[in-house]
Amino acid sequence: MSRYTYFIVSPGYDAGSFIRYPDGAEGCYVKFGDTKDVFDEPGIRAAYMTHNPDIGVVAVMGSDLYPEPPYLGTRLKQFIRTEIGIAPVRNGEWFSVQTRAMVGLFNAMLAWNNRHVTPSNLQALHDTLSRHLR
Repeated sequence: MSRYTYFIVSPGYDAGSFIRYPDGAEGCYVKFGDTKDVFDEPGIRAAYMTHNPDIGVVAVMGSDLYPEPPYLGTRLKQFIRTEIGIAPVRNGEWFSVQTRAMVGLFNAMLAWNNRHVTPSNLQALHDTLSRHLR
């Protein structure tokens, strides 16, 4: 059975949404998540609506790589922490990305939307994250 991994950004549902950091820089929060159900963008947004109404769904990817936990989204969060070296915000699941990196990451992840992650393209996904988050 295929599982699905999604990549979301917050704020991000509205064009031009961003947070302002104490140093004056701007950015967004990003997160990977896993689901066994096929959700379209409104379905994923609805799952977050009670506590985070301003999210944008950038990519939803299928994968059979990891049939048991931890699933792909969790492993990608681990990759960001351990291989790229970015700590999550308040030890949670979200990562803070400044606008200058976010633009490239957003566009790169759009290219992964509706793709199936396989052993042959997992490294390319890791490379995408590394290129835009370092």
